[in-house]
Amino acid sequence: GEMVQKLQRNGGDMNVKSCREFGLELLMGTFNSKKTTYLSHIKYGYRYYMKRSLGKRPNHTVAVIRTENLWEDLIHMDRLVGGDGHWTRMKKQVTHGSQNFKYSSDISPDGINFLCCVIYDDMDAYQTLIIKAANLNDTQKRETLLAVMSHCQIDTSGTDVLENPFSWPSFYNDTCKSSVENALAYKKEGRDSNSTEFLKDLPTQGLSN
Repeated sequence: GEMVQKLQRNGGDMNVKSCREFGLELLMGTFNSKKTTYLSHIKYGYRYYMKRSLGKRPNHTVAVIRTENLWEDLIHMDRLVGGDGHWTRMKKQVTHGSQNFKYSSDISPDGINFLCCVIYDDMDAYQTLIIKAANLNDTQKRETLLAVMSHCQIDTSGTDVLENPFSWPSFYNDTCKSSVENALAYKKEGRDSNSTEFLKDLPTQGLSN
């Protein structure tokens, strides 16, 4: 795709061979980012930053700002620390040119489920942060976690996601571990780097090249 071509031109030794190969490496955090520092914010996700914050200070209070509830959470957090909840909404937008990239949002339910599985570790960290968030009540926490489960095509009917948090590691082991490990092992074995054979076990339906 257009974005991958741009990354190939600017990425030095990224060795991007296809959209699917690059996507897998990016989502798993295994691609070489030494010469592509502008992608670090994509490579380093929830788990990376949680280890360096909550991981080092497990007894500290956690507060979150959810992108989909940005202003609601900012106002509430400001009031919690003694503010009046008044924010001046900035009109400037910084997009880094992302509006110029062509993309397809036609991802099948199975494709979405697989993508959620690949980033299971970040999803697990996200769930931990939401559950620990001092600025969210139980209703907000449940709604947020259930929205994630629904988007990932995961059935949580009859389960209290706060009392019995979803096991993302088990989901990974049961859903996509074998195909992902086969793909990563194929590369480590030094086989033909120009071949996409190592991706044969990954789902293709609903995941656009």
